[in-house]
Amino acid sequence: PALSPGDSGIVGDGARLAPPPLWFLAASVPVVAGGRGLARLAGNHPVLSIGGCLAALAVLDLARFGLDAPSWIGWIGFGLAWVVPWLAGGWWRHRVEHGGLDERRVGARLAVVFTAVGVVLVHAFGYSAALIDVVPGARSNTTPPTLYTAVVALSQVGVLLVVARGLDRMGRRWRHLWDRAGEAAIGVYAWHLTALALCAAAIAVGVPSPVRVTLAWWLSRPLWWAAVLAVAFGLVLATDRVRRRFGRAGPGPERGERAGPRQCLGVITLTAAGAAVGLEGPRETPMAVAWTALFAMSWWLLSEPRRAGPSERRKPVVLAEVDRPGDGRGDRDRLE
Repeated sequence: PALSPGDSGIVGDGARLAPPPLWFLAASVPVVAGGRGLARLAGNHPVLSIGGCLAALAVLDLARFGLDAPSWIGWIGFGLAWVVPWLAGGWWRHRVEHGGLDERRVGARLAVVFTAVGVVLVHAFGYSAALIDVVPGARSNTTPPTLYTAVVALSQVGVLLVVARGLDRMGRRWRHLWDRAGEAAIGVYAWHLTALALCAAAIAVGVPSPVRVTLAWWLSRPLWWAAVLAVAFGLVLATDRVRRRFGRAGPGPERGERAGPRQCLGVITLTAAGAAVGLEGPRETPMAVAWTALFAMSWWLLSEPRRAGPSERRKPVVLAEVDRPGDGRGDRDRLE
């Protein structure tokens, strides 16, 4: 505060807001690490795997909301809720590889059925329709996730199935852009509030800011948005360069190796760090130092540089090429 001529409280608010998106690492890292096994499970036993997750979430919600069980038991379903769309994707890919999937018909059914289930949960069982915690007093669907969270995810998978053909055409037309957007997606989510906080810090050190909702404020919005996007782009680019420097975390898929103890420990550490930041945040300096140390340790455990040979650098590896049934043009999808 002594060094900031402006409103230093903005920096504190920004520091508290920036790290929570890292909670997504706690949901995505274990699923990605076990992706092959989950994909096989979903492909061979879709009803058992997805239905089992939904049933377990229903039991946990019933215990919390109907039987006054302790609220902490809801966190048991954290992984179950977020693995549901991954399992649905694994089943989808399995069906595409083996043919016989009418994506539009199946997708429409999924979207209609699970949208209807979601409406029933909201109007008959007291769930909030919001998927983010912005409604005061409403039942949260993210802290921890609920049955409604998984149901909406399946409805969205249905919508994606319906528009899959169009997305495929876009992907083939702008393949490089599509790939880059996919690679940057998690980085954008993880860094966007950090970028916002850093730009807000400029106000704390004395950069003039118009009074809110005045003409000058509205005229300055494009500049503000451009600044936030530029900072976010820089953070994502820096992360991407480091990721490319070290390559994939763990064994390469083309070698068919299993993750060793170091990689497993890295996954556990990174998951714990993401969960801790998402739940508690860096409220005090010791906590911020501890969470930073966990992230640094997980990065060290997972970052094993691998040197590709000249032939590997020149030629990308294609694991499979699959004809999508029903496509008269014979276009082929690369599954990497």
